[in-house]
Amino acid sequence: SIIGNYEKSADMFRSLAEKHPDMKDEFLFQAACNESRYNSEIASETFKKVIELKGNHASLAAYNLVTLSFQNKDYSLVIENIQNAQKSVPKDSLPMFNFILGKSYYCLDKFDSAIPYFNDFLKTQSKPDEYAKNAILIQLMCAQKTNNETVYAHTFEKLTQLFPNDP
Repeated sequence: SIIGNYEKSADMFRSLAEKHPDMKDEFLFQAACNESRYNSEIASETFKKVIELKGNHASLAAYNLVTLSFQNKDYSLVIENIQNAQKSVPKDSLPMFNFILGKSYYCLDKFDSAIPYFNDFLKTQSKPDEYAKNAILIQLMCAQKTNNETVYAHTFEKLTQLFPNDP
């Protein structure tokens, strides 16, 4: 059965992409989505092909590639695909997208570039959780590395607001 067999399903979609060049974008996108369930490296390559086709699924493929690249700690690839991906970010996923971008810039030692994304992420956080705490701590480090006292003070205020019982 092809249901639940992501590898077989991906093969089928790749085959359809070859047989129907007019729908290559759609079929390769579906193949990549299936591949992401069993092999993120292959999925990344297929998402890149979809982006190169510049069809209807290019920006959604870029968004998926950003998410997959972040999970694989390929932060350069995350940054490389920001422009294309931003067009397809679902509104409810925008805060996490900002977190992903901020952390990617931070991991690449681009602290000035990380700060605005963490600012945008933290503006949406009203409940203490692990992502908020992680963003705050990284933002404090970015502020230190860039000698940005304003960001440091603002972020420290957010820390005390969300985590009042932390030492």
